[in-house]
Amino acid sequence: MNRGPQRRLSVEISGQCIHSDYEHRKERNILGIIEGSWLCPGKHRDLTVVGSKKSVVSDILQQTIKIYDSYIEEHDGQLTVIDKGKKEIKMEFKEPLRLELLDFIQSIKTGFKKC
Repeated sequence: MNRGPQRRLSVEISGQCIHSDYEHRKERNILGIIEGSWLCPGKHRDLTVVGSKKSVVSDILQQTIKIYDSYIEEHDGQLTVIDKGKKEIKMEFKEPLRLELLDFIQSIKTGFKKC
């Protein structure tokens, strides 16, 4: 059963989208929320994925990934937070725009198109 989008909000100023919020429910009541905004103060480029047993936070600017091993269990009607710590993965810094341009040049040289 695909219940489809539940909520969508976009804010535009002078024809430019400055905030978009999208919520989607799928089978088994799985919820996905995607939010993008120009309204946040500061420069943020991150991705957070929250699962039933672990969560992952990726900071694109710092090029780090943190895996949180924490979740909630229910026993006899009581909720208990299980926190087994976190693991941080430091990525080798690579300039994203440079990589994109190098990939573009390589695709011109080889004629290869990525999907």
